Amino acid sequence: MKLKAAFALAMSALILIPAAYAAEQAKNTDAEAIAQADMAMKQNVFAVQLAVERYKADFGTCPDSMQALADEGYLAVMPDNPYASLWSQAPAKCVEEDLSFRPTPGAIVYHPYTLDGDSLGGYIILGAGMKGSNTSGVFEYDLFYGEPRWDSMKYFMPDGKGDGRPESYVIMLSSPSLTPDMAVSVTHDAAWLNAQPDYQAKKALYAMQLAVERYGVDNDVYPPNLQTLIDLGYIYWPVNPYYGLQGAPLRIPACAPEGFAPGGVIYEPIRFDGHIEAYQMGIFGDDPDGGIDAGALVDGTWHFYDLFEEPRNPDGVPDGLIMVLSSGPAPERCETGT
Repeated sequence: MKLKAAFALAMSALILIPAAYAAEQAKNTDAEAIAQADMAMKQNVFAVQLAVERYKADFGTCPDSMQALADEGYLAVMPDNPYASLWSQAPAKCVEEDLSFRPTPGAIVYHPYTLDGDSLGGYIILGAGMKGSNTSGVFEYDLFYGEPRWDSMKYFMPDGKGDGRPESYVIMLSSPSLTPDMAVSVTHDAAWLNAQPDYQAKKALYAMQLAVERYGVDNDVYPPNLQTLIDLGYIYWPVNPYYGLQGAPLRIPACAPEGFAPGGVIYEPIRFDGHIEAYQMGIFGDDPDGGIDAGALVDGTWHFYDLFEEPRNPDGVPDGLIMVLSSGPAPERCETGT
């Protein structure tokens, strides 16, 4: 009987040992799977950053949202969510979310902000992991002191430390690098800028210039006037951010230099042998006596300063324009004006 009992005990041990081993192996497998998902998530965030940088190179400003990347074709689809196979409630694709203490696994937080109060020159991108990310049973990044807010990031704290409560993010990318004196800057985001009519007007001028350049690519010359772009479907007049101010119309109008209207756009083609090979364009702000000195009277008619004249000879009189864009230095054989 004692031998039978001993044999039974030995057999139960043999059964328990593989079961315990299997549980440990499963735990290790889960940790490995999460680590691989973390790596894939980081690659997703790098891909979003690349799209942001391409957009910034083309437009001179960061996109105001990830949706803007999609609308302009820089990010065709949201990346696959690497945590979807590990957590049943995770969405199949990564999702854009606002900042939070416990974001959805696979969420991407994109936060553009302004450094100069004029354009979106900086950004922060976060990628959210899941419970067990970084294979340590806790979340990798402790980025904030207290409730997650952009101005409470640890980089702005006196000792450069968080609060010891990681917030679930497995990667953070930023441009430029964050420094203690930037706490206010990062709160000046797209919504803050969008409340500024001058910023909206400049965005509208960039949109008009993009339409001009698309016309140039299609036709090998630039358009003779802005109405041509409207008639051929390259763009419709953007909404005027100064609407109602000093009689400004709802849509941005084309203006002659002497016909000031808040939000009005001046377009000046530059010709050679009848072909328009360059251009300058500018947009009025809300003050006819303010803005920048962009041109002067020439034989009684106002023109932009010559693109190829160096040094330029400004008259020192502001022309009401808040931004001037051009096709670049014009060939010297070009003649200014229409």
